[in-house]
Amino acid sequence: MKNLKKMAVLGMAAALGMTAGSTVFAETITTQGGSTQPHNVTGNYVAGSSSDTVYSVDVQWGAMAFTYTAPSEGTWNPADHQYDGGTGTGSWTCADGAGNITVTNHSNQKIAATVSFTAATGFSGVTGSFTSDTLTLENAAEKALANPDGADSLTTTLSLSGAPDAEFTNGEKVGEVKVTIADAQ
Repeated sequence: MKNLKKMAVLGMAAALGMTAGSTVFAETITTQGGSTQPHNVTGNYVAGSSSDTVYSVDVQWGAMAFTYTAPSEGTWNPADHQYDGGTGTGSWTCADGAGNITVTNHSNQKIAATVSFTAATGFSGVTGSFTSDTLTLENAAEKALANPDGADSLTTTLSLSGAPDAEFTNGEKVGEVKVTIADAQ
């Protein structure tokens, strides 16, 4: 039995010795003195997967409530047969911030937000203009590298000019603003 155990242990040792080989690369360097022999190191590149574009944009509106003050004829002067102190044109005003449109980009894509104004029926003489017609907002994923809580946010302000076609009721729709979101170049 003792010999059988020795034979089994010897057989296992031989089997392990045959399977536990190691690879060695050897190179003979035949240089003189302190010179070196370079050897190339190579690598393979495997592209990572890219994420789909996710659009998430907040649009914050001011009150969008404007007041039109019609031109005033002034006071009739019977001696000169004309009006004195009249205002020649009407004007549109609004409370501070009421014409603001703020766009915030939470997308992983740079975007362009384009704003436009269309006058309602009965207000064909009214035009809307903006401090900026197009807002270009940076990719939020890149912005987060510098500020994890940050998203690019820009504001434009609507101003109205021109006269309505006729007197109108308070609170009546003067027009509408449209914000169009697209990929930025």
